[in-house]
Amino acid sequence: MEKVVTRITLIFSLVFGSFSSVWSQEIVPPLERKVSLEFNGARVKEVLKKIEQQADLSFAYKTGILDENILLNRAYVNKSVREVLNDVFQGSISYKAKGNYILLQSNVKSEGTEVIIEGYVVDLITDLKIPYATIYDVATLSSAVSDEYGHYILKLDVNKTSNLKVKKQNYHDADILYRMEGSNVINIMMQPFDLQKDSVQIVFSDTSSLLKRIQTLRWLKLSDERKANIGNFKDLIQSKVQFSVLPNIGTNGKLSSSTTVDYSFNLLGGFVGGVRKLELGGIFNMDLDSVQYAQAAGVFNVVGGPQSGFQGSGVFNLNLSSFQGAQFGGTSNFVRGDFNGFQGAGFSNVILGKARGTQFAGFTNFAKDSSLLSQFAGFYNHAGKNNKGAQVAGFMNYTGRNFSGAQVAGFMNFSRDHLAGTQIAGFLNVAKNVNGSQIGFLNVNDSIHGIPVGFLSFSRKGLHQLEISTNEAIPLQLAFKTGVHSFYNSLLVSARIENNHKPIFGLGYGIGTSLRFNDKNRLFFDLQGQQFVQSNLFEPNTLSKLTVSYQYQFKKNLALAIGPSLNFLYLNDTNLSSTNDLKRLAPNDIYNFSSSNGRYGQMWVGGHLALRIF
Repeated sequence: MEKVVTRITLIFSLVFGSFSSVWSQEIVPPLERKVSLEFNGARVKEVLKKIEQQADLSFAYKTGILDENILLNRAYVNKSVREVLNDVFQGSISYKAKGNYILLQSNVKSEGTEVIIEGYVVDLITDLKIPYATIYDVATLSSAVSDEYGHYILKLDVNKTSNLKVKKQNYHDADILYRMEGSNVINIMMQPFDLQKDSVQIVFSDTSSLLKRIQTLRWLKLSDERKANIGNFKDLIQSKVQFSVLPNIGTNGKLSSSTTVDYSFNLLGGFVGGVRKLELGGIFNMDLDSVQYAQAAGVFNVVGGPQSGFQGSGVFNLNLSSFQGAQFGGTSNFVRGDFNGFQGAGFSNVILGKARGTQFAGFTNFAKDSSLLSQFAGFYNHAGKNNKGAQVAGFMNYTGRNFSGAQVAGFMNFSRDHLAGTQIAGFLNVAKNVNGSQIGFLNVNDSIHGIPVGFLSFSRKGLHQLEISTNEAIPLQLAFKTGVHSFYNSLLVSARIENNHKPIFGLGYGIGTSLRFNDKNRLFFDLQGQQFVQSNLFEPNTLSKLTVSYQYQFKKNLALAIGPSLNFLYLNDTNLSSTNDLKRLAPNDIYNFSSSNGRYGQMWVGGHLALRIF
């Protein structure tokens, strides 16, 4: 019965195999093409001829290397050409594909220092080939990865018993003790995890997440073999030291990225699983997992897992997880996770997680999350959320939420929400709620418990007054007061128009403060100065005034103010047509002077009466 089933299966395989060969044989390597054959007392040449016909390939070999006395009685159902040849020749013939040809050669026993074993990695349940499984020698770390067809080739030391281990995601590990004898063809069977019984084991390794993390670097192109050697290991191999010239060329070979070592030394560059103590690289160091204590490279460092200690490079450091310690990069440092320590870079520092410590950069610092961070940059500092510390920048500082500390910038400071501390800027300070002070040419806030000091300050919940006033010298003056009662700014315009005299106009600025007695009563102190304009705007004809006024608020948005003032008029007497009219401003004086170079001054006591709208 079994023989009948085998024959029926063979017939179907031959029929469908002939169709599939038309469409797929050209893209499948000759040794991996599938055939279904049956031989009853066939000689070797006949076997090869049938393989050529069905697999659409050609064999090339020297006359005399085939044993014509062998008669074969075999049946193969949907097997690869390589599997058929392995079974037919039993290791006496080696073969290699070149184009659409398979070259056959006598397999002479090597007297060298290594032996080559090969075969397939096969699923024990489905009998399907398993691609990208890792096979390695535990002692020497010599390794291979099965290709997309499940085939592997592994080189081992001669005259040495090897303990081979096979790993593949979602499969139980396989262990093989190989004694360098008999056939060098070993097919490896692997038991898949049971989705119910082995559910705990299937929650696979941290290396899977590490692989995903490091693959976010689009410029880093990992081969399928490298990805397999990373993803197949639930736990990284432990070793003391590794030396490498370049990734894959070193003492740990292709398994370097799956190995954690105490010491790593890379002549040009290396890619290791992790480092526990020290790593040095002539050009670069790349680590899949964590790094501790010290790492230095001529050009760059890339670390996938958490890092603590010192990290230095000539160009940049890139950390895809957290960092604790000190980073020094010639141009930049980047940390994707949380940071605790110091960053120094010639151009920029970037932290995407929570940060605590200090950043120094020639151009810009960036911290995305809430932090306890002091930032010092030549151009720009950015704290995306809450921050406590100091921000000092040549151009601008930005905080996305609350800030506690000091912001100092050459041009502008910005804090979106609450600011507890001080803002000092060459031009503009902006914050929502301020508990402290703002010092700058322009200050803007929603509310402030403190003092904004600058040429002009605007607080939405602060002081806004339009004042219409008169006094003994200027019959009409308008002033706008803005800021807070503890310190405000005033912008002034004034006019005096008389018959038979040129009109006099004034533009001015002032500062002031007020004391509160109760809801309706306040005392204001104003120091103001204005430039009078007649024929020449730029002549220094100024009036300085100190006014003390009592304010009574008789309605919600209206108040009256009255009080004395002390006035000082300074004139440039070189233009008599202008100054004669200006000298008439004072009804009396308590002091005056004139100089030989045309300067004139006059001081008097006056009064101030105003209607204030707010």
